Amino acid sequence: MAPDRLRVTGVVSRSRTEFEGVPVFGTLDELLTVERPEFVIASVPWAVMPDATRELVARGLHTLAETPPAPDLDGLRSLWADVGASRLVQVAEQYLLMPAHAARLAVIRDGAIGAPTSVQVSSTHLYHAVSMIRGLLGVGFEPATVTARGFTAPLADPVSFDGWHGDVDPRPKQTTLATLDFGAAAWASTTSPTTSGGTRCARGGSSCAARPVSWSTTRSCGWSTRTPWSSRT
Repeated sequence: MAPDRLRVTGVVSRSRTEFEGVPVFGTLDELLTVERPEFVIASVPWAVMPDATRELVARGLHTLAETPPAPDLDGLRSLWADVGASRLVQVAEQYLLMPAHAARLAVIRDGAIGAPTSVQVSSTHLYHAVSMIRGLLGVGFEPATVTARGFTAPLADPVSFDGWHGDVDPRPKQTTLATLDFGAAAWASTTSPTTSGGTRCARGGSSCAARPVSWSTTRSCGWSTRTPWSSRT
C-alpha cells in the first residue's frame, strides 16, 4: 500500500481489536484524540455508509467513500443534499485508473482505433462496469435508454467472496442481458452516427468487453485512516 507515500494512523472498528502494526480504536472520536488524519477511507457495509460519511464530514474530515456511498437512489440523493456542498467527499470509483484499463482508455482517446461507437466490458460488475462504459465512450453523466431481459437457468456456483465452498449442485440463477443507449450524447462524443454501449450482467460478473479481461478485488473492513499521496488529490 505504498508505504513511502501513505502512513496508516489508525483503524476504527467495532468488531476487531487488533490489526497487525496499526492502532485500533473503538470510535472515531477516540482516534481523533490521538491524531487527526488528513483523509479517511470509509469501508463499511452499504446500509451504514451514508451515516458513516455524514459523521466524518461533520468532523471536517476529507473522506474517500467506497462504492456505493448509499444503497439506493433515495439514499444517494439524501446523502448528496447533506454533504455535497462540503467538497470533502470523493467516491472511490477507480476502475478506469487501473493500469490496464487506463491504457485502453488512452488508446481510445488517442484515436488509434478510430471513433468508438459501442463498448462491451468484461470486468467487474454493476455500477463499476457502467462507469467504465461511460468513460470509454466519453458520455459522462448523460442519460441512457436501457433495454434488458432476464433469463433463469440452472447454474453451479461453488465460489463466493469467501472462496471455494464446494456446493456444485446447479440452482436457478438469473442472467440479465442489457443494452445502454446514450443516443446523441455519444454521437457528439464519438462523432459517429451509431452508438450504443452494451453491458451483459450475470451473477458475479458483468459485461463483456471488446478486449475481455477479468479482475478480482479484495474488500477491506473497518475505517482506515491514511495520509494522502504526496502528488495526488
